[in-house]
Amino acid sequence: MIRVDYSEPSSAEWKQWKAAQAAQAAKARDAFKAGDPPPEVGDPIDEDRKAEIREAFHRKCAFCEAPITIKKPGNVRRYRPPSQVYDIDGNRVRITAGDLKFLHPGYFWLANEPSNLLYTCSGCAPKDERKRDCFPVLGDEYGWPPGKENDEVRLLFHPIDDDPEQFLNLDGGSGILVGADERAQVSIEVLGLNREELRDVRSKTFAKVSALLESVCNANPSKPDQATFINGTLDTIVSSSKPSHPYSFVYRSALKKYRPRIKPLLDELLALASRRRQPRP
Repeated sequence: MIRVDYSEPSSAEWKQWKAAQAAQAAKARDAFKAGDPPPEVGDPIDEDRKAEIREAFHRKCAFCEAPITIKKPGNVRRYRPPSQVYDIDGNRVRITAGDLKFLHPGYFWLANEPSNLLYTCSGCAPKDERKRDCFPVLGDEYGWPPGKENDEVRLLFHPIDDDPEQFLNLDGGSGILVGADERAQVSIEVLGLNREELRDVRSKTFAKVSALLESVCNANPSKPDQATFINGTLDTIVSSSKPSHPYSFVYRSALKKYRPRIKPLLDELLALASRRRQPRP
């Protein structure tokens, strides 16, 4: 899981849809303040808007980085659940407001706010509502009424607003993600980021990249053919570590591990290139 290099869609159709959703959210919020029950939130996101969101997330899951394909299609997941909220133990969240206690109705006013719409794989947006609508906050101190949600201390990483990579470590051999703080640990648990299929693909990818980097480290940069191999292999791996590439965190983790051994090679390549460019006396 990394910070997504995200740019909100900018088509005229998107802007029109966004304005309409904002107007509906304001109307629902005002009606709720006047005593009406929370509105039912369905799935009003049309396929064209979903496609724009999918492209904004580079056709990969916003959480686990799995590629979105025809065989493994994803869908839009709302970061803050719009119609009900569960805590990490699978219990419906209750709000206390003065003398009143009631079930959290969900963040209905944020349902289709663009920053609340993430494109994810089916594994990170499970059908089980206790997992899909789980939104833990520190101390179970949920912001209320609507508009106070920014007072919450979120325990689930947001892939646009947060930088999860700073708080996650990868055990390359097992493919297991290890959280360095509470938010990272909670995010791993809630999203199932250590489920078997992810561990398997991460461990295999890490092994493949490590083998390539090991070959790079054992190459002789003074030999032209091996220098070409070093440059070409590193270019490929660095390109795969870019935020738009599936499982980029694995590539970054492997590069981080091998960086102390790679740097002298690159320094030697630069020195050799500099000597070749010097004019002969």
